[in-house]
Amino acid sequence: MRQLRPKAVISYAYTNIQRLLSKKVPYSLLLALPNLYFFRNSTVLYTLVIKQVLSLN
Repeated sequence: MRQLRPKAVISYAYTNIQRLLSKKVPYSLLLALPNLYFFRNSTVLYTLVIKQVLSLN
């Protein structure tokens, strides 16, 4: 999977956070996502986490 450019990552994350908010996911979970992203610096991991969270709803 190719690495996205920072702008693409931010907009991708933003649209997914909007989707998460509309599903009323706990706020602490949303806070954990960017931390995971910056800690690992991995677009793939970030995407997997988001997909996992979205599938829980």
